[in-house]
Amino acid sequence: MRRSLSCITLSLFIFCVSGYGQESQITPALGRVDTYLASEAATQSFRGAVLIGIDGKIVYEKGLGLADEEWSVRNTPTTKFRIASLTKQFTAACILLLQERGQLSVHDPVSKYLFDLPGTWQPITLHQLLTHTSGIPNHTGLPQIKQLYRLGATPREMLDVAATKPLEFTPGTKLAYTNTGYMLLGMIIEKVSGVSYADFLRKNVFEPLGMANSGYD
Repeated sequence: MRRSLSCITLSLFIFCVSGYGQESQITPALGRVDTYLASEAATQSFRGAVLIGIDGKIVYEKGLGLADEEWSVRNTPTTKFRIASLTKQFTAACILLLQERGQLSVHDPVSKYLFDLPGTWQPITLHQLLTHTSGIPNHTGLPQIKQLYRLGATPREMLDVAATKPLEFTPGTKLAYTNTGYMLLGMIIEKVSGVSYADFLRKNVFEPLGMANSGYD
């Protein structure tokens, strides 16, 4: 049976601790936090993991809601979550690492590293991909992509969907969020480094920073 992952909402819960100096004062506040989060989870308005720390000490840690609806797997404080578009900051960091090492420049055209791209894409720079100013259509907003997601698709196959559409504007003249640009950047990382995106991240970001619970999905 195919396993489907539930959609996870990532929320930031801000807990004001100013004025709480005693444990007897903190405990009732945490009780209210727990009641609030439980009510949000019960109405499916929140699912995830929450951690509250005061002065370097964890005072509240709990998983809420389902991590997998099909198998009724609940979230725990150690559940690993997909971070979706937060991945882009790691992709951008990898590009800048490669530039720092002299292996590429953000001012290079994408066609220097990837071939068989539409003619209008070829002069687009890596900087324009990084800053969402390329004009390349967002493949995740196109209707064909839903079928590809269900069946599984390579980055190149998803890229080909976006390539059937014209640029939305002249590169560098406007800003429009596009996942396609960052997919291209991931492919460039693999082309320049000679290793997979996952391996480059692991060796150059996760391991040096001691991020033992982070990885590529």
